[in-house]
Amino acid sequence: MNFIFFLSAFVAIFSIVNPFGSIPFFSTMTANYTKEEKKKTLKKSILVATLVLFVFGIGGKYIFMIFNINVDVFKIAGGILLFKVAFDMMHGKYTRSRLSESERAEIEEREAVGIVPLGVPLLAGPGAITTVIIYVTEKSATIIDQAMIFVAVVIVMLISYYLLYFSDIFFKYLGKTGNQVISRIMGLILAAMSIEFIVEGIKGLF
Repeated sequence: MNFIFFLSAFVAIFSIVNPFGSIPFFSTMTANYTKEEKKKTLKKSILVATLVLFVFGIGGKYIFMIFNINVDVFKIAGGILLFKVAFDMMHGKYTRSRLSESERAEIEEREAVGIVPLGVPLLAGPGAITTVIIYVTEKSATIIDQAMIFVAVVIVMLISYYLLYFSDIFFKYLGKTGNQVISRIMGLILAAMSIEFIVEGIKGLF
């Protein structure tokens, strides 16, 4: 296993999932929930997000085959998408790719909150899906490397679970400013990785 490859995948997935950025939203949406309701909703959102990333990670290469998409072209497109997400993160914004106005209207029912918008697209949005597919379809990645990407997804989701579970405490001490600072740092890291995706895609094409 290439540990650097695993570490790169982990950092990229963690940055794009950005659980710190989800803390204010989760705290607000579950403000009137009981402790048990919060826990149930959070478990559902983490499970849904993990399953979505696993499905696209496993089936990503088949999607390329069906639509005859070149991996290098996808890297360029994915890099551009990730840079847009990173740019918005650095400016303290939630992008529409993560949470649209129509999806905001679907949070009225408590049972649905764990699936939409917390699970998808807040945790497993287009950016996270794109990142997982790019790493899984990396030409130099061995089967063990690919397996470790899914391990990275699980680790990221476990960290996200505990960060959101104790979101009230984090939000209290970090505050809005603290969360924005962390989100901007994550955005900067993600921006650098998105540029790397674009450069690698261009190299692959030529």
